[in-house]
Amino acid sequence: MQGIDILQPKGMGVINSAVRRVINRIENQHIIVFSTLLSVSIGTSLSLFINEVASTILPSSPPHVSPVSALLTALWYLIVLPLILFIIGILIVTFPYMLFRGVYSSTFTFIYRVITPANAGCKNWKKELKEILAPLQASELYEKYRGWHIYAQKCEDVYERGNEYVICEHTLKDPIKLKIRSMAFKLDNNIIIWTSTLTACPLRVLFLEARGGLLLEALAKLIVKLKRRAAIEVDLWYDVVESLTLFYDCVREKLEEKGIALEDVVS
Repeated sequence: MQGIDILQPKGMGVINSAVRRVINRIENQHIIVFSTLLSVSIGTSLSLFINEVASTILPSSPPHVSPVSALLTALWYLIVLPLILFIIGILIVTFPYMLFRGVYSSTFTFIYRVITPANAGCKNWKKELKEILAPLQASELYEKYRGWHIYAQKCEDVYERGNEYVICEHTLKDPIKLKIRSMAFKLDNNIIIWTSTLTACPLRVLFLEARGGLLLEALAKLIVKLKRRAAIEVDLWYDVVESLTLFYDCVREKLEEKGIALEDVVS
């Protein structure tokens, strides 16, 4: 029996790999900030807990410590205090991070070529690109983007120092809110350079990932079970990669219909 080819089309596979690398860079930035805060808070709590234990076994300390008191002390230093220090750490570290760094960000670039002479449908590349990136409401393309939780905020021409650009802004609203800022320009050799920068708010990412913690996840599963609903667990970042891949691949297909072919993706 002949096997079934389930591989992605070449264009979609390249785009998917690039999107994964971009999202991995954003996720790694979050992991560095999160790990630093968590390590400092846990390390501080453990040092205080060790000092507390050491003080109770000194000859000058009371000869007996009740099990309840020992349990409450352990809960305070191992659970409550790390949580308090972590929250304080967010205020001390995350806000200055946002002040100087701003957001988690990552950038990648698409390289398209206007095919000649088969570019009769591409009389104005800027107009074609804007119509694809920011389609009219209620159009088929608009509904597709909406299904992937991607919404166009603006898409306009910009003229600067004799150069022409197309500047577009999109927002991915679910499951993690990302802002997508794109800039495209055309070279003299019919090459279109389209660069997209994805940004995410550190506090928003921290909150959304916290929802996947053991306690909150157990409560969410209980609610789903009580309502007798079927649910599938999907990683937040995987969902983001899927939506962005479908979005950028859809744009690729529409551009190819206009005679603009994808040549490479740099990420």
